[in-house]
Amino acid sequence: MTVIYRNVRRAMYEEDPAKLLNKSRNFRDMVRLFKPLNWISFILMIFSLASFVVFVVLEKFELLLIVPLGFIVPVVIISILREKYLYNYQPRVAELEEKKQNYKEYIQKIKCILGDNGINTSNKLSELKNECQGTLKIHWDKFSAMNNKVFEIFIGVPLGALIASIIYADGKVASNAIVVIIVVGLLVVCLAKLFQRFLYYSDEHFKDKYLLDILNELNYVSEFFDENG
Repeated sequence: MTVIYRNVRRAMYEEDPAKLLNKSRNFRDMVRLFKPLNWISFILMIFSLASFVVFVVLEKFELLLIVPLGFIVPVVIISILREKYLYNYQPRVAELEEKKQNYKEYIQKIKCILGDNGINTSNKLSELKNECQGTLKIHWDKFSAMNNKVFEIFIGVPLGALIASIIYADGKVASNAIVVIIVVGLLVVCLAKLFQRFLYYSDEHFKDKYLLDILNELNYVSEFFDENG
């Protein structure tokens, strides 16, 4: 990992230009924007969550999916409607304009951070992105072969033997032992995934992913740098 890359990664994460794009609506915004259908959808989602919790507490597991799903289906139907049925026109236009302005500020802030760290040409930007992708690839590839091998040994092969024992009623195959092996294999795979996720954060690869998302966004910004940098 080069010094420039580390500096850019740190600066991007600390400055957090993406926070300009992640502004959440408050209740006042919702009152201004939402038409009745949107409020109905919002209320149905609350009822769905509440019913799920109630049935878990009451141990009514037979209703655990049916009732909440009954609330969710109308929400899905409402969500596919055009915006004119869900939002008041003028407040929605104003919100979209604000998002466009925030996006322009987001891009400008990225350019400033890159420029402060000497990334002022398309070639340098490309090198930065390649290093970012390479860093993440090394992290994910490190566990890929191991996960595949563990899955094959502890899950794939025993599962095939278990299916064979069921089909052919082969008394020589210890079905209980095979099930235990499969369960152990699943635990090993889960532990490997947890360890991989732990390293993802302990080695600060979440910062690499954050930087890569930003650099990917720049693919859609034409002439980000002029010919002279």
